[in-house]
Amino acid sequence: MKYLDMLLNAVGLLMWLNWRSFKAIPPPSALSLASLIRPAERKRTRHLVFVGALPALLGLRALFYYQIGPPMDWTPQLSLGAVVLSFRGSSFWQMLAFSVLSWGLWMAVFYFCLLLLAAINYRAPDTDPWLKLSRLHLGRVAFWPPYIQLLLPYFAGLILWPPAHAILQRCNMAPAVTNLQLFKQSAIMGISFLLSWQYLLIPLLTLYFLNTYIYFGSSTFWAFVNNSGRNLLAPLRWLRVGRIDLAAPLMLALVVAGSIWLSRTMHRFF
Repeated sequence: MKYLDMLLNAVGLLMWLNWRSFKAIPPPSALSLASLIRPAERKRTRHLVFVGALPALLGLRALFYYQIGPPMDWTPQLSLGAVVLSFRGSSFWQMLAFSVLSWGLWMAVFYFCLLLLAAINYRAPDTDPWLKLSRLHLGRVAFWPPYIQLLLPYFAGLILWPPAHAILQRCNMAPAVTNLQLFKQSAIMGISFLLSWQYLLIPLLTLYFLNTYIYFGSSTFWAFVNNSGRNLLAPLRWLRVGRIDLAAPLMLALVVAGSIWLSRTMHRFF
């Protein structure tokens, strides 16, 4: 069930990105050839399909979990880094909440990673198609100062956890806490949101290191990986000795070790 849930979250995220692509990419002008080849009505219909398909997916998934969860003795759990939320399979509304929140967590992690990419490449022009696409999905936020982009995930956890805790408490899914404890939990939740960067940093650093010594071709993807890795490791460029670059493996080791350590220690202070 865990892998099925991950697969459906990935499908839902792709639906969202397709819908965002229709909104982010400007339509062709009325006099362009593209406007004659693809009628506007067909594009509007596809846009509406993606708008309706995502809520349908989340609702049908909740119904499926509600039907199959209790017979399989399956308890859905949602890991937020510092805390793990458990949902009752015998309640349809909790299954619906799990379905929506599980997908929402994937979307949040995706956009937090886009923010990190935007901060890493804030001086890069829009000539790279991969960077341009990531900026289109972020909108105006892609051009905010990088220090604000890097702090947004932390403040998201700091601001969103108090109302989320109040809702969870009403649903008997979280105990009552004092205001001081709630503030401490919110700060820890902000740190756990920053941990989502590991899902970008680990593959980016790995691919950058491999691309440094192995030629994979001249595609735009590898150029994007190379430029992003170089910008990320710019403060550690002094670690390069001749043809040997120790910056990428050192940064990769720090990210992996730091993520494991924080994941194991945050819940003790939550």
